[in-house]
Amino acid sequence: MSKLSSLLGRKFLYTVEILPPRNPDIKILYDTIDRLKKFSSRIIAVNVPDLPNAMLFMNSLVCAITLKQNDIEPIYQITCRDKNSLSIESDLLAASAFDIENVIATTGDYPLSDNSNYKLLKMVYELDSTSLIKTLVFMNEGRDIAGDTLNNKTNFYIGSEISVDARPLDPEVYKTKRKLNTGARFLQTRSVFEIDKINNFLNRYESLIGEDVNNRIIVGLPVIYKQIKLPIMPNHIKKRINESKEPLEEGVQITLENIDGVRDIDVGGINLISGGNMDITERIIDQI
Repeated sequence: MSKLSSLLGRKFLYTVEILPPRNPDIKILYDTIDRLKKFSSRIIAVNVPDLPNAMLFMNSLVCAITLKQNDIEPIYQITCRDKNSLSIESDLLAASAFDIENVIATTGDYPLSDNSNYKLLKMVYELDSTSLIKTLVFMNEGRDIAGDTLNNKTNFYIGSEISVDARPLDPEVYKTKRKLNTGARFLQTRSVFEIDKINNFLNRYESLIGEDVNNRIIVGLPVIYKQIKLPIMPNHIKKRINESKEPLEEGVQITLENIDGVRDIDVGGINLISGGNMDITERIIDQI
C-alpha cells in the first residue's frame, strides 16, 4: 500500500512536483533526488508530470521508476494526448512491475502554451481521463481494456485532475463525480491561485451531488515567483509581485499565505507546483 493511499484523508499531506529533465542527462534527475531527500520527511510523495504544456521532457515513467528505486514515492501522471490505449497499457504494466502505485489519469494539455514548440503536434486522445480511469480499474481487476486476462492484477491507487475554477463550474462538478464513480480514489486540482475558488467548488459540489469530497482532494498550489509564466495568474497577484521591492520574497510570502488558506479548508493536502525550481521549493518546505 502506498503512503499516499494509507494517509490521505487521515492527515494533511504535502506533495511536490518535479519536472523531468529536458535533455538526456540523467544526472540532473539524480541531483534533484538528492535535494528531495533532504526534506523527504515533510513530503509524502513526488508528482512526475507527463510532457506538461506539450513540451519535450524525459519520459515520466523512467523518472517515476528512478524515484521509486531511490526510496521516494512517485505519483506517476499519464496523459491521453500522446498515446493510444495499447501504448498506455504497456506503460502501466511497466509501472506496476516496478511497484509504482500512485497514478494520475490526465487528458493532457493542448499544445497551445507559449512555451510549446509543438503547435502542429498530432494528438491521439483515443482515451480521455475518465476512460483511462476505467482502464486502470480493469487492470486492478486483472484484465486489459480488450477484456483479456492478465497473469497478475495491478495495484494502482487511481487519481485524476480537476479544475476548481472551470467556467461554467457545474459541468466540472458532474465530471468530477463521474470520475469518482468510475474508480478515481483521489483528485488533484490544477493550479489554484485564489483560495476562494476551492471553497466555491467544494460548496457547489456538495450542493449538487450531496456529498463531501474534501478529504479526497489535493490542491495544486503554485509556488509563486517573479519568473512564473502562467497566464492564469490573477492580475492582483502579478501586481503585488511586480510592485514589490523584493519580488522573490513577495512570491514566497503569497505562497505561504495560500498554504495557510488551504490548511484552513478541510482538504486532503497540497501539491506544491514550482515549475521545476527546486531552490524555491526548498524555501517553501523549510517554512511549513
